[in-house]
Amino acid sequence: MLITVSPSTTLDFASESSAADVTQPIFGTDAELLMSELKRWSAADIIAKMKVSEALAAENVQRFAAWEFPHAAAVAKPAIHAFKGSVYAGLKAETFDADTLAYSQDHLRIFNGLYGMLRPLDLIQPYRLDFKAKFDPPGAKNLYHYWWDKIDAALLSAIEAQGDNVLIDLTSGEYGRLIRAKALPDVRIVSVNFREWRNGQYKLVSTFAKQARGFMARYLLEKRVSSVEGLKNFSDEGYRYNPDLSQKDRLIFTRGGAPDGVI
Repeated sequence: MLITVSPSTTLDFASESSAADVTQPIFGTDAELLMSELKRWSAADIIAKMKVSEALAAENVQRFAAWEFPHAAAVAKPAIHAFKGSVYAGLKAETFDADTLAYSQDHLRIFNGLYGMLRPLDLIQPYRLDFKAKFDPPGAKNLYHYWWDKIDAALLSAIEAQGDNVLIDLTSGEYGRLIRAKALPDVRIVSVNFREWRNGQYKLVSTFAKQARGFMARYLLEKRVSSVEGLKNFSDEGYRYNPDLSQKDRLIFTRGGAPDGVI
């Protein structure tokens, strides 16, 4: 079973990482080619193309200038410890023991705009680049086209190594587009989402759903879950599998009480 998650724009490079056996990114040289273009951007370019504030634009001019590959451990950090958004607040990777970190290296993949796809212990340097940016990468019309073929092959290889041909998609819509079913014809792709009971119905609440994806990833990694049926046993933070809202490969977990017979 391979698990995919989204990255976050919030990064933490101030705290120490407990990881010892770090690795270089799978697509480091491809990221380096993208960065060669990003290094040419001025603060004004970044504001226009990424829709960020002047302060963030100035920060990223500095980040791009300092970025070098291969990454030196002194200025880089493992991806699983560097990302600090809602998904990673739920994942709480800083509490993983060495065995779970090693297991996650084989069973978890993190999509993102600059690096394409990362293993948890792959080193990254501070950056900002998502798929909403107005960016024409070398030889491609957008970031999706730049990464699709590369990620297709890497996903297939990683899934084949699991031996069960199952992919658990815990990404958001922006990053879920990187998974192309036609390129993985023999793979069972199972998407998972989360809903809250609000005003008489179950609703998707983005902030809670992001954190819940982290809870689910943590559960799968710590418990070494190896089947879709085992995934359905997830019950952390009050969530329960909801068979009435779910489909075969589109699983919905809900939180909060609904009267009997109401979905």
